[in-house]
Amino acid sequence: MPLPGQSLYAASKFAVIGLSESLRLELASEGIKVSVGCPGPVASDLWAKSITGQRTERKAPPGAITSEAAAEPVLTGVAQGRGIAVFPAAQHWGWRL
Repeated sequence: MPLPGQSLYAASKFAVIGLSESLRLELASEGIKVSVGCPGPVASDLWAKSITGQRTERKAPPGAITSEAAAEPVLTGVAQGRGIAVFPAAQHWGWRL
């Protein structure tokens, strides 16, 4: 989901999703599967950077997961052959919008 101060991230994430979905369709006949992970907020330094690259006082929102916690649902989604793995469950509403 796009958020203020995250323009570059949103643009690149949307590009990765589009590329992944296209590759999934194009490579299916070759037996190649493509998945993309779409986590909710992840606690990282990304929150403290603006589009200009300057540091800000922004922090990850409460409930943000660690990158380690994000790894398991990504691997599970890949193992299950999901095209898009959205997690945690509370993030599904935003993705569906």
